[in-house]
Amino acid sequence: MSSRRPSFTLVEVVISMGVMSLLMGGLAATLMLASKAIPTSTTPVGSMVQAERGLWEMATDLTTLRTAPTRTSTGITIIVPDRDNNGTSEIIRYAWSGVPGSPITRTYNGGAAATIIDSVREFTLTYDLHDVTLATTPAANESSEQLLAQYYPTTGLLDATIDGSNWVGQYFIPTLPANATSWKITKVSFRLRTNGTNDGIAHLQIRQPTIGNVPSTAIVDEASVQESLLSTGYADMTYLFTKASGLSPTTGICVVLVNSGGSATCDARFQGSGYTGSNSNMVSTSNAGGLWSSFATKSMNFSVYGTITAPGQTGSATAHYLRGIHIKLRVGTDQSPAVETTVRVVNLPEVGG
Repeated sequence: MSSRRPSFTLVEVVISMGVMSLLMGGLAATLMLASKAIPTSTTPVGSMVQAERGLWEMATDLTTLRTAPTRTSTGITIIVPDRDNNGTSEIIRYAWSGVPGSPITRTYNGGAAATIIDSVREFTLTYDLHDVTLATTPAANESSEQLLAQYYPTTGLLDATIDGSNWVGQYFIPTLPANATSWKITKVSFRLRTNGTNDGIAHLQIRQPTIGNVPSTAIVDEASVQESLLSTGYADMTYLFTKASGLSPTTGICVVLVNSGGSATCDARFQGSGYTGSNSNMVSTSNAGGLWSSFATKSMNFSVYGTITAPGQTGSATAHYLRGIHIKLRVGTDQSPAVETTVRVVNLPEVGG
């Protein structure tokens, strides 16, 4: 059996080539039309697609924000949880200039601003805040330094010599405001002079009182009284204190001059009779504190300065918690439809009002 190849005439070949040309032309036209149908950012459909992608990225960030340091109608800076495992939260900012046609940009950790949505005609952020008002009591208010007690008579003045056995002092309760919660002594002045050689050292002590309003052995604070700093004539000598704080407004205090040495250290001025002050009196001992006596008609020449603590004024404060962010976006032209959505914030962070 023999085989033979089919033979084509010239006319058949020409017709076939024409048909192929028509098919290729049609396919090219189809591909061109299809490529023009793919949306780009310059077409209305492309702008909407880009806007949806940008909104999705923005909503993902906003949902998990921990706080929003700055918030405006056209921009927001947020802090979100750590995303790169370096132990530090991330800072993201979305912003629109407000100029129609300009883009919305996204800045990540202070880097370059990247465009996420082009040709923006309108972009508005509205914040859904939940306000909680609570009563507040500020910290206690401490006054400035002021005079708490003082007595400087001009008659009936006597001298008390301070040595190893003989000590003197003053018990007093300051007059305080009704709402005072505590008070503090900052400085005390006694009228003193030297006695003999000026080489002794006494101590001015602040002591808690006993039930009989005389000094106990509980020393709150003390200051050194160096005789070398005193003069031969009486002068008011002032000594500073830092530990005599938190004193009860209903309890008095004793300020006493003591001397642990044997020889006389100094002389102190006092009024020997006729004193009529209330909640205050002179105290003395002749056996180095073994027994103290109280004298209602006597008083040291003294002054005491300090501060008074009272409660702060009760007020109120309002906390603002961010529940959600409403976004309105229009891209393309002013006639393009606006897209609106609300992002709910999971963490409900506290933000500024």
